[in-house]
Amino acid sequence: MLLLLRKAEYFLNEIKAVETYGLYKGKKIPVIIRATIGVFDLEARKIHHPGEIIGQPGAALNYARRKRKNVVWLTPEIMDEIFFDKQIYDGLTTALNNGDITAYYQPKVNLETGEIIGAEALVRWNYGGTMLAPDGFVPILEKSTRISELDFYILRQVCQMLEERKKEGKAVVPISVNFSKRDLEIPNISSRITDIIDKYGIDKEEIIIEVTETAYSDEQERLLSFLRQMRDNDISTSIDDFGTGYSSLSVIREYPVSEIKIDKSFIDKEVLTREDEAIVGSVIAMARMLRLQVITEGVDRCEQVDFLLRLGCSSAQGFLFDKPLCYDDFSKVLDRGRYEVTWAKKRK
Repeated sequence: MLLLLRKAEYFLNEIKAVETYGLYKGKKIPVIIRATIGVFDLEARKIHHPGEIIGQPGAALNYARRKRKNVVWLTPEIMDEIFFDKQIYDGLTTALNNGDITAYYQPKVNLETGEIIGAEALVRWNYGGTMLAPDGFVPILEKSTRISELDFYILRQVCQMLEERKKEGKAVVPISVNFSKRDLEIPNISSRITDIIDKYGIDKEEIIIEVTETAYSDEQERLLSFLRQMRDNDISTSIDDFGTGYSSLSVIREYPVSEIKIDKSFIDKEVLTREDEAIVGSVIAMARMLRLQVITEGVDRCEQVDFLLRLGCSSAQGFLFDKPLCYDDFSKVLDRGRYEVTWAKKRK
């Protein structure tokens, strides 16, 4: 519905939360109906084309829906954000074709020996000379199933890298590849992942598919089905950002995953307390009882290494060892095979 109003504030206050009631078995049940509204101030902004009178409020409304806000006034800052989102969305195909999007690799390390035991593939986008991290464009693409184009592209790039190293007789380690919950809407996603791995002749244990837990029941069902199919195809899976958002200890019991990644927020403190030890320790202990691998992300300090080893977690990734690396730099590190355990020396 499009309305032209002179006193918008009064109208917005009246309709953004309307109190009413419903009848259930003869009883009145209080109900609040909340509106989602986009507003464009015609007096504050110059109109260059009549179509803007319809288009700009519509843009504000779509923004309000995405951000789950009741009311959004279209500001220059929001317009810039909407424009950038459109540029990312429309520019994805060209970026993929031109090789502007590529995988970077952050090593996973054995805390006791310094051995490189794996890596996570993290996408980077060379956007007009600026290297964008995932936070700059992945949430935009996740608004639609276009995110799957990116995820499958990175999977193919990782498989190609592993194939080339194996042909050269070089060592390889399992690489984790992230897949969005939006990808799970694709009916044949499991077979597509398997086909790509088989096409490059990659051993199944050399790829780990990382996914994030979700709160919505329909998404949970799709995630559970996907994880079972991956297990049946002998492909390892991992729950990313474990312990944040909607994930819980029940995930370890109910989901057929191979690994959980403890979120960095659990150790990202100057002083780690007994309470932190109890929480993280319980996750590690339960996972070990269920024969699951545990890795902690965001390890940046020696104190965190001490903390994790004391609790029985010997696998981690983080800036203490290395930032995400382009392939050439990662290849050199992988050829070396391990890091010097300097963090152990600092603990003594």
